[in-house]
Amino acid sequence: MTATPERQLAGVLRSLHLTGMLDTLEIRLAEARSGNLGHVEFVQVLMQDELARRDAAGVQRRIRAAGFPAEATSSREAQIPDHLR
Repeated sequence: MTATPERQLAGVLRSLHLTGMLDTLEIRLAEARSGNLGHVEFVQVLMQDELARRDAAGVQRRIRAAGFPAEATSSREAQIPDHLR
C-alpha cells in the first residue's frame, strides 16, 4: 500500500525534526485545500509555524539555563511591593 502524499510529507518533516511544521500540517493543508492559501503562502505559513516553535523552545531553554527558582505567578506578583514593580 502506497503512503499518501500527506503521510510522505509528514514523514519527511519528522525526519528533518521540523516538528513545528508537523504540528500544524493538517490545519495548513485544510487551509490550502479550501483555497485560502496558495502554494507560496502554504510554504510560508509552515515555515512561520516552525520558527514560532523554535523561538518558544529557545525561550524555555534560556529560562531553564538561567536557573530561575520558579515562574512568577499572579499570587507571587501580588507579594512584590509596588515600588519594586
